[in-house]
Amino acid sequence: MPAAHDREILRLAVPAFLALVAEPLFLLADAAIVGHLGTGALAGLGIAGAVLQTAVGLCVFLAYGTTAGVARHLGAGDLRGALPRASTVSGWPSPSGRSPPCWASP
Repeated sequence: MPAAHDREILRLAVPAFLALVAEPLFLLADAAIVGHLGTGALAGLGIAGAVLQTAVGLCVFLAYGTTAGVARHLGAGDLRGALPRASTVSGWPSPSGRSPPCWASP
């Protein structure tokens, strides 16, 4: 039985890990390509890369924070309570017309 759980965890963890690793690898490839254009272009890419990586990090933080709240409500069978949490990150309005911040879930 533990082997089945291990396979299920790996089935979920490997794609999540690859998604997190993808962005830094893209920035590394960009630096390798743009580095041939000169120091000015590489400096611009460094600034843009830092801004992009910060934005991605904030989005990942919000998604992970929201996931726990949504999972808690869905596990309890409370779809109406999960929808406002899910709409916090997605930007879609919740059925109640308002989206509470992800840290407001108990």
